[in-house]
Amino acid sequence: MMEAQLRTLGLEALAAGCHTEAQRGRQDEAGYCFELFRRALEDLEQSAWAAVAEQYHRLIIGWIHGASLSELYDADETAREVFERFWRTLAGRCNPLAARFPHVGALLKYLRQCAISTVLDQRRRDQQQERLHARLAQHAALDGGASVSLEVEVVERLDRGALIARVRAWVAAEVVDPAEHVIVQLSYAGDLSPAEIAARHPELFASAAAVRQIKERVLRRARRALLDSGAGASGALSE
Repeated sequence: MMEAQLRTLGLEALAAGCHTEAQRGRQDEAGYCFELFRRALEDLEQSAWAAVAEQYHRLIIGWIHGASLSELYDADETAREVFERFWRTLAGRCNPLAARFPHVGALLKYLRQCAISTVLDQRRRDQQQERLHARLAQHAALDGGASVSLEVEVVERLDRGALIARVRAWVAAEVVDPAEHVIVQLSYAGDLSPAEIAARHPELFASAAAVRQIKERVLRRARRALLDSGAGASGALSE
């Protein structure tokens, strides 16, 4: 199909065409998947981005399992981090997507690199946490067995205003999934309950339980990221 025709195609038809195209070899590529990526990364269409995430979720899960030495990682959560890394580095750039990536294969190669880098970053974070907890345990033993909470200790040393600013910066940089973004905004800016959010956005959330599950997922990532950077998220983001 010609590029001009693809650009006028409805999203549902485009996503269906990409799904079919992805089952075939490169020689049969018709541009559906590339146009889906283009709308997501150039036009910043959230619905196109959601379709990209749905189309390639399984592929990314396979890459994550292939790159990870442990089955302890939450593969779905890791996949979301992969998509966020991919989005941050490519979305909204001035030069056209086609100038950077000649075909879908090049985009997928970069997406795979993001998956591997994300798994490696997780390993480094885990190793850092293990070292920190080991040092805290040693410190507690020297202090006669006193238990020290790393999060509490760090939060007490930080000005709350600076902590909130850091949390907001993390949200702006890291929360790119449309459903997560809606929950963060309505939970903390709008002070809505999970039930109220689900009622307001039934197209995104099947139930209040689904909202709570996604909210807890964002909280876990925020706490981990801010703890790694020397801050605690629990004082600024609470359930």
